[in-house]
Amino acid sequence: MKASSLGLVPVLLLVACATERAADPLGGQAGDDGDLHPDDGMGPPVTPTTPPGPGVPPPIPPPIDDCDEEQKVVPDGEATVFGVDAQQLIDNLELPTLPLHWVDYDQLENTTYLPGPSETEVQMSFERTSADVEQLTRTPREGGEPCAESRVSVPVTMQLSTSDHALDLQVDATLQFRAATLATLEVELDPAMLGGSFEFTRIASDDPSQIFRTQYLYLDAAFWSGGSRGSIFPSFVLENPPAVATPPAPASPPSSLPPSEPNAVSVREHWRDVAVWPTDLTCTGGGTPFTPDDEVAGVSARQVRDELLAQNPWVLQTPDGDQTLEIVPDDFAKWVCPQGGWGLTSALDFELPASVRAIDGEDGPLAGLDARFVVHIGLSDVDPTAPFIRTLRVTRRNEDAVDGISRAQLEEQTGIGMNVPDEYQQFWWAFQATLTRSAPDEPFTYQSEFVVSSLNAEQTAEIQRIASQGGPPSAGVGIDNDGWLHLPGDELLRATSASE
Repeated sequence: MKASSLGLVPVLLLVACATERAADPLGGQAGDDGDLHPDDGMGPPVTPTTPPGPGVPPPIPPPIDDCDEEQKVVPDGEATVFGVDAQQLIDNLELPTLPLHWVDYDQLENTTYLPGPSETEVQMSFERTSADVEQLTRTPREGGEPCAESRVSVPVTMQLSTSDHALDLQVDATLQFRAATLATLEVELDPAMLGGSFEFTRIASDDPSQIFRTQYLYLDAAFWSGGSRGSIFPSFVLENPPAVATPPAPASPPSSLPPSEPNAVSVREHWRDVAVWPTDLTCTGGGTPFTPDDEVAGVSARQVRDELLAQNPWVLQTPDGDQTLEIVPDDFAKWVCPQGGWGLTSALDFELPASVRAIDGEDGPLAGLDARFVVHIGLSDVDPTAPFIRTLRVTRRNEDAVDGISRAQLEEQTGIGMNVPDEYQQFWWAFQATLTRSAPDEPFTYQSEFVVSSLNAEQTAEIQRIASQGGPPSAGVGIDNDGWLHLPGDELLRATSASE
């Protein structure tokens, strides 16, 4: 049951530490800047400063652009890449009236506004303009990986009003559709065009010599069928800048943050926004929550969980015979916290506590399996023209899998006791699966595995040698090109399954 994992597998190296999450780019909402990258949520490849030793996964190679792009103007009435014309894309959004929260803006000291912190409702609608509808289509070349999303840019006139009459505006903007039922919008609002009672009653800092005026208000939002979220925040300009610029304060060193609890929400303490909708809560790990039933990617988080539950039971093969497992993600609380940005698939990247357990007797290496862990659920491929999932990936949360654990901790976390030589002192484990299908009425095909690994004595010595020369202090856990965790050292237990 011992297999070496020293082969060259392309992986992204993860070190055993947590770094400070990125500053909020959209109204205090981390991760949803409206831009989509092929590696959304992954960041750039990490290259270790010391060549990897035995049991240490090599870094992932730089991504290769295997996509062809075509730009065109879509004539009125012609179907877009998402299967319907521009007017139908707008009609698909079906925007309801939503709660809007005026919040306690505090990025510029001593600044106040009307109506001030309070709650109201917001109504939004869109009308096509006569400007051209532009389309960017991305398609993979033969044998290439899935591309970043295609886009359809639809010029519209947006109407937005609030029930408290603070806003009643009309503005030309562009809806950026990423799918038939998902769009984003970013627009600058001239303070003179707000049309309601909103105004800044005081714009001041602690320095009385500084005089500010409002440059514009910035609206940033995402829309899906039956829902929306967004924010409005101000930009001020200093009318009497100092003759000599004040050097910026040195940046604070990054802090180490433990993994957040899945879907934990709290009230923000500081705001750079003046308004947010539909909630003023924030995810503790960054970002703004949505409900389990919001169809932010044409499907909802609840539908994704239901699809995963429907795959039970899982029959995994081991060298000692088949064993049957079930994986049961916990039910949702009121909110779901996204882990990615606002692309079609990254919008429904989320985490849930889950259980995976053996359900078929007392024999075999997985017989005692009864593990509680945080499962990371991600949609890596969703049909942009219809609401169905083509590819669904499930892995143990990366942050939890990074650090090696003791033999006793392994048994406590998983219920599995490892009868292996004493040279194995640190252990890593993971459960992961990929489910795929090509049509909504087809069953998923799948691959899954449960793996336990550990460094042998030689690998442990090499890690210590690398650490003594300033390298990483522990073995790295990697992510391969399919999004699966790649554990360091020797595979002591590997159970796999695949549909026919």
